[in-house]
Amino acid sequence: MQFTFNTNQQRLLDAIQRHLALMCVDGTRRSITSLFKPRPIQNGIYLYGDVGRGKTTLMGHIYDHVPVRKKRVHCDTFFAELHRALQSNDLDSLMLDISHSYRVIWIDELQIYDIATAMLLRRLIPALIKRRVIILMTGNVAPGDFYKNGLNHEQFKDFIPYFNTHFYCLPLKGPIDYRTQARISSSDNVHTNKRSQDKKTHFWLASAAATIEMKEVFESLDPATKPSPFTMQFNHRTWVLSATHSSAAFIDFSALAETTCAFDDYRTLVQTFSTIFVTDVPIFNETNRDPCRRFMAFIDIAYECGAELYISAHAAPDALYQDPENKPWGTLGKDQDKKQEGNSVIDSGQKLHFARTASRLTEIL
Repeated sequence: MQFTFNTNQQRLLDAIQRHLALMCVDGTRRSITSLFKPRPIQNGIYLYGDVGRGKTTLMGHIYDHVPVRKKRVHCDTFFAELHRALQSNDLDSLMLDISHSYRVIWIDELQIYDIATAMLLRRLIPALIKRRVIILMTGNVAPGDFYKNGLNHEQFKDFIPYFNTHFYCLPLKGPIDYRTQARISSSDNVHTNKRSQDKKTHFWLASAAATIEMKEVFESLDPATKPSPFTMQFNHRTWVLSATHSSAAFIDFSALAETTCAFDDYRTLVQTFSTIFVTDVPIFNETNRDPCRRFMAFIDIAYECGAELYISAHAAPDALYQDPENKPWGTLGKDQDKKQEGNSVIDSGQKLHFARTASRLTEIL
């Protein structure tokens, strides 16, 4: 897949390059005159906008050309790693280790689902900035909408002015979801998406007949091997997959997402099996929020890793998230109704994040 930067994207690309050049200045190489100039207080760039507008592609183009020690990580993986590391280390020593390892960190697809993640971000960003680590971020919402309507949001909201002060916050706008369009160009501004081109998602509307057909396809991929269970080990727990063979796993939705699986578990799954069959994906709404989040995490990982997917679902991708009145997520507008479920909050942010999942499924169908 090839991606041609339009005028607005090229303008943002130039702006990010200028900002990054200022932030990457090494004090030992600055001129005598420049030593008397104040260093920029910004030490981060946050690119945000609707799904499929080219944020990750654009930031990836920048990231690929930064000649420093760097790390790119999905936000869910990053926060999961931090939570684990903080069980045996304090934040200051952990940030010191990160600053010694990386000059630039790119946290892709920022999402703040809960107060624990919100408060970790509130501590993390100042600690990284203090050690002059440059932070690149991409996400769907403006900073003012971070964790909007979240439970105990008042504990987090004073971080937003700090974020706006220390980050160049750049909106990427546009009417087109580029994931739904084929892009081929010979322009000098073409950026090639590194996602494998021979992988596709195969989609059925869920039914007994669809499940039978999917099983036949699954068995045909390795006809000489009888499907067998496979046990995946994660620290102190296990995940038993009921039907697998050499390169594929066959999983019903309940086994995939109505579990205690986390982001890293799905990464291990797609690294172990290059082809995944998932049957009976339900329609999502406020009543099955946690399985919805797990499914979103699974699609993120499968998309990033180029896994081949076979999916049956009870609606097309753009109608899989519906409100209680049974309207697709795209028709919901900007209502901010919320309901509490334990320590969680369900609001239109869930619908917004699922828009990315629907867009990705649509792109790779």
